[in-house]
Parts: sequence; structure tokens; C-alpha cells
Amino acid sequence: MYDYFIIKFNGSTGKEKWRQIYNFKINNNSFYDTAYALAINSNSIFIAGTSVRQFPSESYAVIIKLNVNGEIEWVKALPIENASTYDIALDNIIMEIFLFPLCLLMEAVS
Repeated sequence: MYDYFIIKFNGSTGKEKWRQIYNFKINNNSFYDTAYALAINSNSIFIAGTSVRQFPSESYAVIIKLNVNGEIEWVKALPIENASTYDIALDNIIMEIFLFPLCLLMEAVS
């Protein structure tokens, strides 16, 4: 199985600061997880991707919010047939999550 794997490095030294691995599961069934996009603001990191299982066929658009220390604050999984999450953009008012063929707008968590 594939998992979401996120590592933060020090920009000057290249030394690893932290790592986070997230395995999307439903009823103890693992999915193939692929991260496609990353967005960062001053106190949060957002990862957008997809999680897919073939038998039975299920797919989810997944958004993970981490704090600056790499701790997962929340995970949103949206069941969408043939889900594909390609981009994520943030500003101070709204967070836009673009899914093909669907576009969702969510209020940013302050």
C-alpha cells in the first residue's frame, strides 16, 4: 500500500525536522494514497491527494491539515467516484480545493 509521506527539512542545513506518515483506512482497510498538492500558510500545512481501493472500488479526495510541528489536526475524506485532487490554494479568507471534475470551496480554519 502507498501512504502519504511528508517530511520537513531545515532550509539552510537540509537537516530533517520532522516526518509524518498517514495511511487512509476505512473499516481497517487500507487504500492506495497519492499526494498531489501542498499549500502552506504561517501556521498550517495542507496536503491534498486521493485514496483509492480497487476491490470493492472506492475513491476519496483527501485533505490533511498539519500544524507547523507536523502533527495532524484534521483529515477530510470526500467520497467521489474516480476522485482526483490536483491543486490546493490558500488565502486568509477561503481555502480552495480543486477536484476534477468538481470544485469545492471551504472556509479556512482560523
